[in-house]
Amino acid sequence: ETALSRGFHLLNITRSSLAETSLSTLAPASLKVLAVLLNTEGKAHLQRGDAAAALTAWQQAAQAYGETGDREGQISSQINQLQALQSLGLFRQAYGLGEQIRILIEAQSDPLIKSKGLLNLGNVERTIGELEKSDKTLQAAQDTAQLLTNSELTSAIALSLGATQQALGDRETERLTTVNRQGLSPWACSFVMPPDSAVPYYQTAIDHYRAAAAHPPNQVAADLNRLVIWQTLNRFDELETDWQRLQPQISALSPSRGQVFAAINLAQRGAFRKQASTTVLLSWQTLQTLLENAVTTAQA
Repeated sequence: ETALSRGFHLLNITRSSLAETSLSTLAPASLKVLAVLLNTEGKAHLQRGDAAAALTAWQQAAQAYGETGDREGQISSQINQLQALQSLGLFRQAYGLGEQIRILIEAQSDPLIKSKGLLNLGNVERTIGELEKSDKTLQAAQDTAQLLTNSELTSAIALSLGATQQALGDRETERLTTVNRQGLSPWACSFVMPPDSAVPYYQTAIDHYRAAAAHPPNQVAADLNRLVIWQTLNRFDELETDWQRLQPQISALSPSRGQVFAAINLAQRGAFRKQASTTVLLSWQTLQTLLENAVTTAQA
């Protein structure tokens, strides 16, 4: 924040009044620097959990890039906006923006921008239920990413492919089972065995999650998603083994929005494991402590 404030000061721009500033009045050299500052600011806001501020910064960055004629920078900022819109729960708006820029993304010569754009499009499509479309888009992202040696990107794509395959399995399970979840707490385990036709989707998801976990920053997210599959398949021994391994890793993460949701997710899986067996070593007190710490982090 200090560095960004210094950057705006050197450009003689007051950040709070930027919305009223006519970007066309700025010198081209200043606009180029401003666009980079705004793009960086958006990333910082999103990491801190302020998706609304991130969206504003990326919208302004796209405008600044557009004023300089930097089409790649403009598209990158629009791709970043997709992340912010998803974080805000504005999935239809994200889908609309994604469809607007899809042709530009697919026509990109830069494989990094293209694969990142397709990754974000695939995530939006999954969120609104376009699962087959999501899988196809993410496969295209994976094919493009193979032109690069970028383990972070390939891991992120594998994580998203796993989530889409998991969603396909869930849809098949919902279609072929008759579970009445009305009035059921989100923390109540229903112990429904998925149909045979859903199992291959879950197995493919597990394979993708294993590939994603090879990149350490994505390991926790991949392993947490795999816990959900162990629960869905009623494979509670694997769930408990992975739970015990994950608990210290999540507790050791730096305080962040992601760490809070990881702790909540882990506590929820632990609650399901407790309902599956009265002899499990995991205690309710451990789960309560996890959630209390998550509350403290979220408040901070």
